[in-house]
Amino acid sequence: VPSGMRAQALSYLAEIERHFDPYTPDDVRRVIRAYALYVLRLAGKADARKAQLLVDEVGVEKLPLEALAWVLPTLHEDAKTRALADRIERHLQNRATETAAMAHFATHYDDGAHLLLHSDRRADALVLEALMITEPGSDLIPKLVRGLLGHRTAGRWSSTQENAFVLVALDRYFGQYEKATPDFVARAWVGETFAGKHEFRG
Repeated sequence: VPSGMRAQALSYLAEIERHFDPYTPDDVRRVIRAYALYVLRLAGKADARKAQLLVDEVGVEKLPLEALAWVLPTLHEDAKTRALADRIERHLQNRATETAAMAHFATHYDDGAHLLLHSDRRADALVLEALMITEPGSDLIPKLVRGLLGHRTAGRWSSTQENAFVLVALDRYFGQYEKATPDFVARAWVGETFAGKHEFRG
């Protein structure tokens, strides 16, 4: 990407509050601001102060789940805001709907969900990505992965937004937790009778 174009894009994100339509609902504005902070962090320009101010506007319990997931890594990586990141992690743990094998989050917006292309699967993917950065040993991580994989239809999710964010999160998961190259033989028996084997290598 040309450096000038990249600089203009980052400058736009740094002052995203100046570019909203006056009729954009407040919750939608907060989520877009959180996404801007997420992208700035990826570009090496994390702003923990702005992330904290965003959370402080309405509090952890009232900020949309996607916004919490997008700002969590930024808050976690700054010593001054680590305590707030810990509160967000506890809140996310409490909000999860868990079974023995899977977990997911149910989210909603009173107004403006269509402006964000919102979906529960995307929210699950965002929380998964954030927890892998801030709490890599969390029991919720493998459950979220199984939940996301279990919600595929014909090998994909229900929209381009879901596909994109879920694949980003799963790519990080496999790179972080399953990076060892397979090198084993699986064998199966029926009672005492050997039923077959298959090699998994490479």
